[in-house]
Amino acid sequence: MPYLTHLWYRGPDVPASSTLFKSELVVTLRTLAMDVSGSVIPSGLINTNNLTSVELYGRFSDSQPFTDLLSSGHHLEILRIKCAFTQVCTPSAAFRSRKTRMAALREFSLIVFSAVREFNEPELFPNVVEFVRKHPHLK
Repeated sequence: MPYLTHLWYRGPDVPASSTLFKSELVVTLRTLAMDVSGSVIPSGLINTNNLTSVELYGRFSDSQPFTDLLSSGHHLEILRIKCAFTQVCTPSAAFRSRKTRMAALREFSLIVFSAVREFNEPELFPNVVEFVRKHPHLK
């Protein structure tokens, strides 16, 4: 699939061949949208090096996907995440560790639609606010 530029996937689970999203063969992929609201989005699912747009709708059991997106998404222009937290995780650390702004980022949204009772992350939204303040041109 050397010419695939946009991929939108919607299903109850993450695709069995999830290596498709991180394959070195898909160097032309620029847009990835995944709606797997009934499933956990695993760590290491996405190679963000060439992506300009990522939309994820799913559940997170750890903060590694946030770290992957924020540390490797150098070309990201659009980042939209709609999520639930299924286990105790610390996504605020990913936002806090991003010291500089993402130069290409022009649109960002984070919607948390549920979290388990044990989720205790009081620094999440303050760190997201600091992240957004570094990007004055966001929509």
